[in-house]
Amino acid sequence: LARAAPSRDRIVERYWLARLFCLRGEPGKGLEQVRSALEEAGRFPDPEVDAPLQILHGRLLLDAREMRRLGPALREIQRVLQAGSDPDDRLEAAALLLEASSFPRSPYSSPGPPALLEGIRREASSASQGRWALARGRAEKGDPGGANLGAFLEARELALRSHDLSLEAEALWELFQKGSFPALPPEESWRVAAYLTENRIRGPLR
Repeated sequence: LARAAPSRDRIVERYWLARLFCLRGEPGKGLEQVRSALEEAGRFPDPEVDAPLQILHGRLLLDAREMRRLGPALREIQRVLQAGSDPDDRLEAAALLLEASSFPRSPYSSPGPPALLEGIRREASSASQGRWALARGRAEKGDPGGANLGAFLEARELALRSHDLSLEAEALWELFQKGSFPALPPEESWRVAAYLTENRIRGPLR
């Protein structure tokens, strides 16, 4: 037990470093951190950290377009969707699977029946619901009717509700790409700009 706590601390620290690199648009560096964390997590299994690590690993592989490695990672993530898992983990795993399945000629299947996903969504936090909305919008980018605009607006609203600045910045970026960037109140504009600057985010969010 004396060795487990420091190990868990290292895993959690690497997880957050990997997330930061993900936000900065540096998936390669993020993958280095998350793979070290997964290796250590294999020696000290902990359900509370295993699922978020696997989901982040898949997200970084998708962002890096490492499609050959994505398949095995998605098979690991499928375990997260089993009944009894944390609703936030299940919904964020489903969001990743949805995005992966939307790629042209993708070999990956959609995350599950709509009724099941709606049940998971209702149980999840506002932040995870927002990431699900982002995934829906990204998966519908090829829709000429622009159905994804509503998903991105929903993601931004859920980001504001949950005070999740990373989600808010991503939703605003997608709205900007759609030519639908909203007029921001000064407080929100300052808050997002400060978040991007303090975290030295250099990817497309800037």
